[in-house]
Amino acid sequence: MWLNTLTNGVKAAIEEIAFEAEARVRLQAMGLGIGQEVSIVRQSHGKGPMMLRSGSSYLMVRHQDANRIRVRKLP
Repeated sequence: MWLNTLTNGVKAAIEEIAFEAEARVRLQAMGLGIGQEVSIVRQSHGKGPMMLRSGSSYLMVRHQDANRIRVRKLP
């Protein structure tokens, strides 16, 4: 499943980041790496940005970018 399909509060682990190497490195520097636990804190209506929590950090990710981050739900 893709990150943009999660609902608020659901925890997931990142399995794949389908970006070019440079963008992937940038996302990893912000705390979004393979195996990292994330959850959606808040979403804009429609296709607006999403606020994520990753560890102790909060990030904003564009909806179209979240569509390129594959995750699996955690219990």
